[in-house]
Amino acid sequence: MRSIESFPEMMKLRPIVYDPETMYVLGGNQRLAAIRKLGMKDIPDEWTIAATDLTPEQQKEFVLRDNVQLGDWDFEMLSVEFGEFDLEDMGMDMPEIDVTPPDAPDDDFDEPDIQTVQTDIKRGDIIEIGRHRLMCGDSTSESDVAMLMNGQKADMIFADPPYNIDYHGKGKRTQEKLQNDNMEREAFHDFLFTSFSEMKNSAPKAPIYICHNYKMQSVFEIALDEAGYQTKAQIVWVKPGSTLGMQEYRNMHELIFYAIPKKSRPKFYGDRKQYTVWKEGLSDDEVLKRYRKVYEKVTNGNSTVWEFGRASDYIHPTQKPVLLVAKAIENSSRPKDIILDPFIGSGTTMVACHQLDRICYGMEISEQYCQVIVDRMRKLDSSIEIKINGEIYV
Repeated sequence: MRSIESFPEMMKLRPIVYDPETMYVLGGNQRLAAIRKLGMKDIPDEWTIAATDLTPEQQKEFVLRDNVQLGDWDFEMLSVEFGEFDLEDMGMDMPEIDVTPPDAPDDDFDEPDIQTVQTDIKRGDIIEIGRHRLMCGDSTSESDVAMLMNGQKADMIFADPPYNIDYHGKGKRTQEKLQNDNMEREAFHDFLFTSFSEMKNSAPKAPIYICHNYKMQSVFEIALDEAGYQTKAQIVWVKPGSTLGMQEYRNMHELIFYAIPKKSRPKFYGDRKQYTVWKEGLSDDEVLKRYRKVYEKVTNGNSTVWEFGRASDYIHPTQKPVLLVAKAIENSSRPKDIILDPFIGSGTTMVACHQLDRICYGMEISEQYCQVIVDRMRKLDSSIEIKINGEIYV
């Protein structure tokens, strides 16, 4: 402010830069604030310059470069609006954030042959597993989702819906066919759109992680967009082994969209370094013991490539490692937050939530898998109280 009073010619040398269409200030916010404090209502034309030749992306880059040293930053906003830029390369000092790997190892659960699982759980049942809630129901049903949520809103969503690739399990425990996994393309789009819309109603401000397959990627993207989500990143889960087959390139990965509700700014609690590639591996001993604790390599930090091991005898045909789900949970939620999984399968999300002090709300359409979840959680924590429709379950 003193500089403007004593040396007004400075404003000609360092004018306020603005977007002539939106009238947003791109550079010179502190100078503008000083001018207002001086009580000036009219700013001389020579003190301003219109950024008429800059594209929207160039405007974003200008904002960052012009303010990198002196500006005060909202790092949550930066992650949403400027996530495509490498902020450190522009000279910005990023805050240090704890990136300790999540303490959520895979549980030592004896996988049953799902076709032989006996249960008295039936469609419509609400199962309380400690603080967690599980419903045997349909994630595309408005009434079912409302019953599951019981008036609560989720803080984050992790979902592994059917991929519509007519998947049949190959292992002795996963030979059953997935439900809703062989539809016509239009019907599958409608299925996804309905389920995504129900997710958004249950968590209107929450980030969402959606597992998907490259063959149906465009359908997932369209349905997410129509349901009110903006896709921010595509995460690559690198598997320890490839699929068998005669194709030219054998598949060694699966894909996960990270998306947020449009016009929202969900908090992100992960590392801000935004590396292009981030891999986490496993020691041989940990693989043998089926406890996959992460060790950080030289390229530690968050990127769109994640590498976690996977057991060969999983319960559910498309089951994910606990650490994979835990990674997403740690990045996008805090302890005591509610995590919604509308296609919870064998309960991996609930296992991760229980270990990370989150609350899981899960939907599963199969009575047998609901029983698997109950048994799995009881083995994970023998002290946990389980109720079905309000009655103690023994």
